[in-house]
Parts: sequence; C-alpha cells; structure tokens
Amino acid sequence: MATGRLGSTVLSASDTNTLIYTVPSTKCAIVTIAATNLTGSATRLYVAVTSNTANTPSDSEWLEYGVSLNPLGVYERTGVVISSNMRVICKTPIANSLAINVYGFEQDPT
Repeated sequence: MATGRLGSTVLSASDTNTLIYTVPSTKCAIVTIAATNLTGSATRLYVAVTSNTANTPSDSEWLEYGVSLNPLGVYERTGVVISSNMRVICKTPIANSLAINVYGFEQDPT
C-alpha cells in the first residue's frame, strides 16, 4: 500500500492533459491534489479525475476548470476519493508554470 507522495510533475506543455497519478487496479485512494504557481504571472489550472486511458476527460469529470492561481500562489484540493484505475489529469495554458503533487494513500476497496 503506497502512502505519501503518489505523483508529481511540472506541467511542461501548455494546454496538454498531463497524467499525474493512476490508482492501481486493486486499490482505491484518498488524495490531496496540490498545485504551486512557479512564476510571477497568474495562470489557470484544470484538474480532472477520469478512467479514460487517452487522458481525455469528459465534461463531467473536471473537478476544476480554469481556476485562477495568483503569481507564486498555491491551490489545494483535499479528500478526493478515487476508485481503481482512475487517473488524475491536470493542464495549464502556460508551460512550466505549475508544479503538481498528489499526496495520499491507497487502500483495498473493502
């Protein structure tokens, strides 16, 4: 059972859905999704949880859609419960502007 930081990256491409973390097929997870704006400019964050293996969430799978992050600002979404094989996807319109971290734990879905 994994605990702690489950996935992290800097979003290196603009307007590109980027896979941050996938829940293993035999587990479920409770996570916190954190984003840090690394720049002196405001940007936007998009966050989805999807089962789509092409990393293309449907409209109903977006948790955040264009939330504004101030320069050097922080975003945090806690207590996100995710089923097996689901994926956390993020994107931003400005490349290399956001560091994304997913923290939490995996457990058996009983």
